[in-house]
Amino acid sequence: MKKIKEIFKHHNQKISILLFVLTLIIPIISVGFLIVYANFQNEVGKGIAYNYYFYSKIVLVFLPIPIMSFIMGLINKKKNIKGSTKNIISGAIVLMMLLKIGALSIGTEEHIGNYNDVLSYQYLLGIKFPSNGYVIKREHKDFLITKITNEKIMDIYYQNVAVDNLENDILSNPKWIKSLDYDYDNMDILNYNYYKMNNVYLLIFNRTTNEYNSQPQNSGTYEVLLAAYKQYSKHLIIHEYTYLYK
Repeated sequence: MKKIKEIFKHHNQKISILLFVLTLIIPIISVGFLIVYANFQNEVGKGIAYNYYFYSKIVLVFLPIPIMSFIMGLINKKKNIKGSTKNIISGAIVLMMLLKIGALSIGTEEHIGNYNDVLSYQYLLGIKFPSNGYVIKREHKDFLITKITNEKIMDIYYQNVAVDNLENDILSNPKWIKSLDYDYDNMDILNYNYYKMNNVYLLIFNRTTNEYNSQPQNSGTYEVLLAAYKQYSKHLIIHEYTYLYK
């Protein structure tokens, strides 16, 4: 009987170690899978460039691993099997991480927009839009308390449209700044590092203070318009949100 218990204990330890290792690498695997999946969806024409909100729930398929690690840790702790604590801690942390990422897509809606809705932004952005383009509208209803809420995004695509005038307006307007030139450490209002890449231009307008490209000095709630133009893909993004600064 004692030998059977030893075999069972040894078997449990091996499973625990395996679950612990898998749990540690699950965040990398899940986020990598999300990035590949989201970009593949964009490639086939759904217009979700860098929109990881919409597909973030895909990471929830990896939940069983941290859950099993957590449960195995509890079982082993009750049996006084060595190494149980690391399974409990790693399982709990990764479980919460996946749930937080997956929750981002809850409430995200997408539909084809009317190009006429875009034209009203010309004055604020200091540019003249081409005569037509393809618009995807997205809205994100928040279920988590964060500093960025009430997001509304319009993706405007100009793949088959002449954009020379649009690009000239952006390049000649000092309010449009290369994304790599932004001081992200002191521009918490931006809060979106996925715009940080070559050949991308940004404009931030604080509707509440009527200021461009500046970080609020006082705590409060601000209505923000963020515009991004990706020159390499002829893709304009109009991103509006509420920003809570403490």
